[in-house]
Amino acid sequence: MTNQTQIQDVFQLTKQNDRNNLAIIEDAYKTKRIDKATRDYLTVLYTNSMDLFREVFLHIGKCFGAPKAAVKPYDYITDSIIDKTITISDINPLSLYLVNHRFDMDPMRNQFFASTQGHKIDLAVSSIVTVIVGAQKKVERALDKITGKYYKNYVNEVLETVHKLLIQTELEPKAQTMMDKVHEIFTKTFVTDAATAVLKVIGTKHNQLAADIVRALDKIVPPYRKLRDVWRVKCLFDLVPQARTFLERVYEMWPDKIISKHDSFFDIQNPRGYRDAKFTLNIGTPDKVIPLEIVCQVRTFFEFEHQTHIAYEQSRQNNTRNTSKSSDVIDTRTENMHISGVKKYNEMILDCLESLFDRIGWNILYGAGNDQLCIIRKK
Repeated sequence: MTNQTQIQDVFQLTKQNDRNNLAIIEDAYKTKRIDKATRDYLTVLYTNSMDLFREVFLHIGKCFGAPKAAVKPYDYITDSIIDKTITISDINPLSLYLVNHRFDMDPMRNQFFASTQGHKIDLAVSSIVTVIVGAQKKVERALDKITGKYYKNYVNEVLETVHKLLIQTELEPKAQTMMDKVHEIFTKTFVTDAATAVLKVIGTKHNQLAADIVRALDKIVPPYRKLRDVWRVKCLFDLVPQARTFLERVYEMWPDKIISKHDSFFDIQNPRGYRDAKFTLNIGTPDKVIPLEIVCQVRTFFEFEHQTHIAYEQSRQNNTRNTSKSSDVIDTRTENMHISGVKKYNEMILDCLESLFDRIGWNILYGAGNDQLCIIRKK
């Protein structure tokens, strides 16, 4: 098979995948599982997916520059590289790939490294950033998220918002009855135009209340807008400061494209042990938002994520069944795994410092002309 034929095959497969996804979205709309606004949003995310995936690849290139090693297909489940070199023409949304870049702004950069199994780099600490570019999220999983936990949280927020406004008016005696009717509307059908649904129950004769309700409900993010990981990338660093330097670079590069961001590297309250930083970038246009989720992790934490993922899935199932006792046991197990991961990370830092001092000399710690230890000050 020629290379041109392979390109055509991938293009045709991707187009067929687009058609299948759009058919599933349309069926969900016709069966009233989702509304028109949700259908339109998902249609944008699942149309011309080859072009969108190339846009993901382009943005990663702008972040890191050219790859420092061959791009390889990647199996996330087994954490292993598939021994097959791929080219740009092979990049498509149907499969994951892994690529190593060098983080040029890293003062400890090292241009020479060797890849080992999976995402691992054969250096104690390097400037190598491993980028795992995930395939497009399956549309069935996206629909489950939107109509499941995202919708449940959305309805709860709507009900809480409306209730707070009602009890501050003369309608307080009727508040609970009205809330029951509102809840019934959201239960019977999938609704993301909350203001219209609520005003059907409360009416518009209370002009100020109606205006306050519309204003408050318009601020609530609809469930389909919470779906930000149809396109997703994971960046693995050796050190937390490297990841944070990368985040700062992206924020400076595309301040108008950042949709959301958070840093939970030291979030000790999180029992899942993910300990990552995450931001969402709009790789589309202001009027046609295409969210790309970029997750930044430290390699040692990523290894423990693999170990805790099964426990997390069990925890999620147990929460659905309301078996809190089992969930508590699993949460404790994942927390203990994280503690081990932090210990391993700290030991690595100590080893790196020892190696650094051996290479550059302990005299870097001392100021010129005296024997006092220097204090490194933040600019």
